[in-house]
Amino acid sequence: MAAASSVDHGGTALAAALVAAYVGLVLGLRADFERHFGEQVEGYFANGAPRWRCALGLPTQVGTLPLLLGCAVVAHRFDVQRWGERTSHGKLRSVGERAFVAVFPAFLLLDWQICDVRVLLAAHHVVCLAGHACAVLLSAGFPWYFLGVCALELGSASCNLFCLYPSSPTLLALYEVAMSASNLAALVCAWRWVAALDGIDASVSRRRLCQAFGALLSLLLVVARQWETIKAHRHHSGALAP
Repeated sequence: MAAASSVDHGGTALAAALVAAYVGLVLGLRADFERHFGEQVEGYFANGAPRWRCALGLPTQVGTLPLLLGCAVVAHRFDVQRWGERTSHGKLRSVGERAFVAVFPAFLLLDWQICDVRVLLAAHHVVCLAGHACAVLLSAGFPWYFLGVCALELGSASCNLFCLYPSSPTLLALYEVAMSASNLAALVCAWRWVAALDGIDASVSRRRLCQAFGALLSLLLVVARQWETIKAHRHHSGALAP
């Protein structure tokens, strides 16, 4: 028991150190990215996040979050079912899981520190933070939530990449395909997460309320993202046509 406790505290300390390093790195790189990429995004997303923020988000979206997911999968020996059984008992043991629990909200909350957060982006972040809190507190189905977040962020990464170079027809096509695929993957993950909540120790009414809350947040987020993709396509497709 003492050995297990030592491993547990060691994993928590390592996860905390990784999160602190992540926050420090983002804050440290902000000035360099702002100087290199500039402020203004052209085209449909001109009123969105600054151009440098689009670039600064990419390493987290395509690197940090997938890496943490990979660490969690490896820690559970590639057995997602076993991983899900552990989390259904409130056990987030791997360093990848624990770091993700803090890194993802830090990724969102840092925007209020490093840039001007406009209404639409603020609403997006609030929805994401509410869903994150729900998934972490309930813990059942956590692997599906983790996977769903990574899928969504890869779609967002394709949007950020297009924002950097909005005159590229190739990046517009990549954005449309990647965003649509990520939204579909996120819906599948949300469905599996909702199904996993059938196993939590709670009254039927409370369980159904949690399931409805998670499903509604997921659906609203995916519909909003897909609608923005459609509008961006309409805005840019004519301008980029040969």
